[in-house]
Amino acid sequence: VIAIDIPHEPCAVFFGANNLEAGKIGGRNLGRMALEQWGGDVDALVLLELPQSGEMPQQRMSGAALGVQEILPELTDDKIIRVDGKGTLEDSRTVFQDVLTRLTDADHILVSAINDPSAVGALRAAEAANRTDDVMIAGQNATIEARTEICRDNPSFIGSVAYFPDRYGDYLIPLAIRLAGGEEPPEEVLIDHLWIDRTNIDQYYPGECGA
Repeated sequence: VIAIDIPHEPCAVFFGANNLEAGKIGGRNLGRMALEQWGGDVDALVLLELPQSGEMPQQRMSGAALGVQEILPELTDDKIIRVDGKGTLEDSRTVFQDVLTRLTDADHILVSAINDPSAVGALRAAEAANRTDDVMIAGQNATIEARTEICRDNPSFIGSVAYFPDRYGDYLIPLAIRLAGGEEPPEEVLIDHLWIDRTNIDQYYPGECGA
C-alpha cells in the first residue's frame, strides 16, 4: 500500500511532499530577497498558517521560519507573527489586514503562507491598504493563483514552491512496480520541490506568461 500525501502508519509507504524542506525553500528565498532589496532589515515575518491541517502541512511554516533565519540570523523569534489564514484567500486577506493595522510603522514585512490562495489573500490586503512596497510574499504549491501573480512580475509576490502533483505518476508507477516485484518497501518517498519565480516560470510552465 502506498499512502499519497497523508500517512497511514504502519501499513503503508508514505509518498508525498517534503513539507519541512518546502517551507525552508520558501523561507530562504524570502530571506535572500530581503537581503537584496532591504539590506536584511526586516520588521516582521508573518506566517499565514492552517493549524487544522495537521502536523505535516504545518511543517511548511516551521520550515519557512527556519529558512528565513538561516539567511537572516538576526531575525529573532519575537519578530515572527503566526496567524490562522484558514488556507483561503478571503480569510487570509482578513487576518492580514488586521496584521497590517497592528504593524503601522513597519515597512519591511515578510509573509510566508501555507498555500497560494492564502498568499494571494495577503497580497490583496496589502494592495487594499496601499502597502505593497512594505511586503514580500512567498506561496506554497505554485498553483495557478501564484503563477498568475508571478507572470504579472509583481515585486510583492516573489514566488512559490512547486509540488508538481501532475508528475506524481512518474514516481508512483515505478515505485508500485518495484514493490510488486518484492522490493523492500522504503519508509517514505518524498518529491523534489522547486522554487518558481519570474526567472524560471517559463521553463517549468511554458506559455503561461504569454509570448
